[in-house]
Amino acid sequence: MSAFDFSQQVNYYEVLGVSRNATPEEIRAAYREAVRRWHPDLNPAPEAHEYFLLVRQAYEVLSNPKKRQAYDRTLEQSSETSEMGGTAPVERVRAPQVRVRVSYSLIPPLEEPQLWYAFLIIRAPWAPPRQPRPLNLWLLIDRSSSMRNGGKLALVKEMVAEVVRLLRPTDRLGMIAFDDRPAVLLQPTPVHKRAIFLHALSQVRPQGGTEIARALSVVESVGGRSRGPHLVWIFTDGRTYGDEARALHLARQWARQGVICDAFGLGEDWNEAFLDRLTGLTGGSTHFISGLSMVKTLFPDLIRRYHHARVRQLNFTFDLSPGVKLRALYRMGPEVAHLGVEPPVALGVVGPQERWLALAEFELPPLYRLEDGARWTVLDGTLEFLPFRGRPYTEPLRLEVHVGQGPRSVPPKVVRHAVERLTWYRLQLASRAAWRDGRLHEAQQYLSHLAQSLNRRGLGRMARRVQQQALDLERFQRLEPEAEKDLEFGTRMLMLPADVYEARQRGQRGSATRSPSK
Repeated sequence: MSAFDFSQQVNYYEVLGVSRNATPEEIRAAYREAVRRWHPDLNPAPEAHEYFLLVRQAYEVLSNPKKRQAYDRTLEQSSETSEMGGTAPVERVRAPQVRVRVSYSLIPPLEEPQLWYAFLIIRAPWAPPRQPRPLNLWLLIDRSSSMRNGGKLALVKEMVAEVVRLLRPTDRLGMIAFDDRPAVLLQPTPVHKRAIFLHALSQVRPQGGTEIARALSVVESVGGRSRGPHLVWIFTDGRTYGDEARALHLARQWARQGVICDAFGLGEDWNEAFLDRLTGLTGGSTHFISGLSMVKTLFPDLIRRYHHARVRQLNFTFDLSPGVKLRALYRMGPEVAHLGVEPPVALGVVGPQERWLALAEFELPPLYRLEDGARWTVLDGTLEFLPFRGRPYTEPLRLEVHVGQGPRSVPPKVVRHAVERLTWYRLQLASRAAWRDGRLHEAQQYLSHLAQSLNRRGLGRMARRVQQQALDLERFQRLEPEAEKDLEFGTRMLMLPADVYEARQRGQRGSATRSPSK
C-alpha cells in the first residue's frame, strides 16, 4: 500500500490519539509523543516497528493541509456510504470448494428411524488480506464473589493482559466487569493506549453474583450501530441464574448482525452447556482455561484467525424433509463448537486458505413406504458467505440418499474418523451423567471403554488421563469437578484435525515449561 492509499481506511487521528478538530500544534505534539513511545530503538514490543511506520504515515498526511483535507473527504465518504447501507469496493471473488461426505449413500427402507451423518468440508481459496483487519473486541470479565477463590481473578487479569499484548495498535478494545450489576470499565479504545487497559483492569474487585445477560445487554446498548461490536469474549467461573433466555435471545440477535461470541470458563462451577448454546448461536466457541499456558497457545491462534478472516460470517439456511431431525451440528475445525440446529445457523468466520469442517447428525424417519431405488432428499439448503468486502456468495447444498435393499458400503474414512471422535466425546458425557445418577459402575465402564479406544488409536497420554479418572471413580466414588471439565474439553479437543490438535498439545507443553503453573 502506498503512503497515501486510503482504501484500507486506517484512522490516522486514532493512530495519533487526537480528535478530528486537532490543531497543527496538537498534531505535532501527539506525533512527538507517539515517536517516543513507538520508536523501535525505545520499544522492544514486536509490533513497535510496524506501528512506528504507521505513526509516521499518519503525521505525513495530517501535517500537510492539502493531504489532510483529501483524507478527511475519504472519511466522510466512508461514513456516508456506511449510513446509506452501501458497500465497500468489490473484491474479486473466488468460489470456495464445498464438499460433502455422507455415512451411507444407500439406506434400507426400515420401519424405524435411522441415524445418518453428513461431513461438510469447505476449503477457502482466498489469500490473506493485505493487512490484518482491525478488530473491535469487547471483553466481559466476571467479577462475582467466587472469582476471588483459587486465584481465578488474577488469572483473568493475566489473560486480559495477554489479549492486549497480542492485539494490534489499530484494534479497538472495550471492557465490561459484571456481577449482578455490570459496569463499563472502558469504551472501545485503540489498543495502542495499552496502559489505559491495564489501569482499568487493576480496579476490578470481586463482588456480587453472576448475571451474564445484564453484561450482554450493556454491550448491546453502548456498542452503537456504526461501531457495533464484532467480537465478544466472556471470562467467567460461574452459572448465570434466571436470565438464560434473555442471554440466548441477545445471542440470536448478534448472529443476525454478524457478531461472534466466544467464552472462556475457569474453575469447575461454570455452566458449559449454557455457554455452548450461547456461543454456538453466534458461530463462536467455548473453551476451558486451566492455566496461563493454555492461554498462550490458544489466544494467538484465535486472534490470528479473526485478524485474517476473509468471510465475517458463514450462514447456513435449510429446509428439512418431513420427519427429519437435525439432532446435532458440530464444527470440528478450525475450532470445535456445538452449533445451533435451527436455521439460519451462524457457522463462524472463514479464514484465508482455511479448511473448515463440520459434522451433522440426522435422524431419518421410517422410510419403508418408499419404493426400492427411490431418491430421497434429506435437506435442501444454502451456504451464504458474507465477506468483509464485496457481495455475498451463496452455494446450494442438497443432501440426498438412495433408498433400497443392497449391501451397505463402508462409510468414507473422513466420516468414520469424525463420528469416532464424536463418540469419544459423548462417552465421557455419558459417564458423567451415570455418575450423577448414582450408577457408579456404569460410569466407570464408560471411562474404561473410552480409555481402551483411545489407546487403540495411539492417544496414550489422553488414555492415561481417562483411566486415572476411572480409578479415582472406583476408589473415591466421585469425580472431582475440575477433573470433569478437564476430561470434557480434553475429549472435545480430539475432534480437531489431527495436525491442529498436535500443534496445540505441543504448544501447551512448551508454554508450561516457560511459565509457572497455576
